[in-house]
Amino acid sequence: MPEDALHIVNVDKGGVFQLRGVGKNMEDMTLKVITKHLYQQGDYYWWELECDKGSDEKVWVEVEDDDDTIVSIVLEKLKLNDINLTPVDLVKIDDEEEGYIIYDKVKYAYEDSDEAIFYRFCDDKKPEKFYYWDFVDDDYSVSVENGVKKIMKYFIAKK
Repeated sequence: MPEDALHIVNVDKGGVFQLRGVGKNMEDMTLKVITKHLYQQGDYYWWELECDKGSDEKVWVEVEDDDDTIVSIVLEKLKLNDINLTPVDLVKIDDEEEGYIIYDKVKYAYEDSDEAIFYRFCDDKKPEKFYYWDFVDDDYSVSVENGVKKIMKYFIAKK
């Protein structure tokens, strides 16, 4: 994508964009980018736009730009207790390459797990390795990330 093209991949800190029909309530959102982060897994890259949707309420927008542009909206960040998982559960799911979690009465099946690198503020001089697990249902996904500081963070994203 050319850097001067009007495309979500090129939105940086301070940029503003609008999303329509987000989440279960099909909410329209005008988002201002607070900061931009970069993820890497092998030769594959994707971005995370940390955004303010007003009243200091954050939304995270993940953008993958490979053959197609895929935008995932992260509306909630949860604690491990919220999805009834333990680190032992995650290791077992990873070893067996199968399993599921239940959150808000929805069952999410294990899809994938792997190691990746997070570049806070897109600063490639300070890579942060982490491990992730992805779970999906028909409409949403839940991702679990275990960073270098052993802090778990979880989020639900609309596919």
